[in-house]
Amino acid sequence: MTNRFPHPNEAEEGCVERADDRRDFLRKAAALSVGAVALAGAAQKRETTIPDGPKVDAGAMPMIRLGNTSVSRLILGANPMWGYSHRGKLLSRLMTDWYSGDRVVEVLHHAEARGINTWQSSVSGRLVDDWMRYRNEGGRMNLIILSAPGNNRPGDDLSTMKKLGALAVVHHGQWTDRYWRENRVDEVKVYLQRIREGGFLVGCSTHNPETLKYMEDHHWDLDFYMTSFYRVSKRRHQWKEELGWEPQHELYPQGMPDEMTAMIRQIPKPCLSYKVLAAGRICDRQEQVEAAFKYAFNNIKPTDGIIIGMFPKFEDQVAINANHTIKYG
Repeated sequence: MTNRFPHPNEAEEGCVERADDRRDFLRKAAALSVGAVALAGAAQKRETTIPDGPKVDAGAMPMIRLGNTSVSRLILGANPMWGYSHRGKLLSRLMTDWYSGDRVVEVLHHAEARGINTWQSSVSGRLVDDWMRYRNEGGRMNLIILSAPGNNRPGDDLSTMKKLGALAVVHHGQWTDRYWRENRVDEVKVYLQRIREGGFLVGCSTHNPETLKYMEDHHWDLDFYMTSFYRVSKRRHQWKEELGWEPQHELYPQGMPDEMTAMIRQIPKPCLSYKVLAAGRICDRQEQVEAAFKYAFNNIKPTDGIIIGMFPKFEDQVAINANHTIKYG
């Protein structure tokens, strides 16, 4: 069932939610109200800044179900929008310099028009403004929020996520894996219960197939999982114990996605996979990108989806990725 996975290039460090971003998010959350988020008049006209791309038959986009909601198998990820490149400060800075509020909203509309009906974002200081602007301009995408309660008191911003109309809230994989390493992963269920009580679909993210198996074997109250193809949360000392040397940054070894996809196929619940393109390391040629999409859809379940961060500054990655999904998904 497994196809040979494209070989990733050099690795870089990961990052979790920034504390200053979260403080800014909470500050805006406190001010959020129906009147505060309303935009004056109709949507402002913007120049299109995304390069011309291939045509997409949006109606052909394959769909899955999360709860009672139909979700595109290709989900737009937000890491490039907030500067989480996993490739170092220079690329992260290039991403944030390009991704102004206007461009975030533009890319959301652009993705929706190409059949992508769901956006997954971590908590960012700009999430409230950009999302509400998109919604007030008529945007209809679903929103899945990745939350890292360990950075502050658990549950503080769930009320704002409700106001944003989020479909689902997911426990951040870096924190899930940290609790797993510290032998206290069951503490995650406290926050998951708060999500359930808030009326959201409940998800939990992990980079570790063992953690995924544990949650499923112990019947956690979850609607779906988010599953990384690579174990980017693995600490340097863990790599040293395994390899005999300590890497400078994140590693994306060839063959590692086979471990997670094998576990995904054993899990009845939907799994939304990320790091499918090894955080951009197998994007140098479109042949690599297409092979990665083919691998992903051939090795996950028909009820699963993938989350792809996109940076359409130089090419229309949204249209290209949508067509790969229509072809293989």
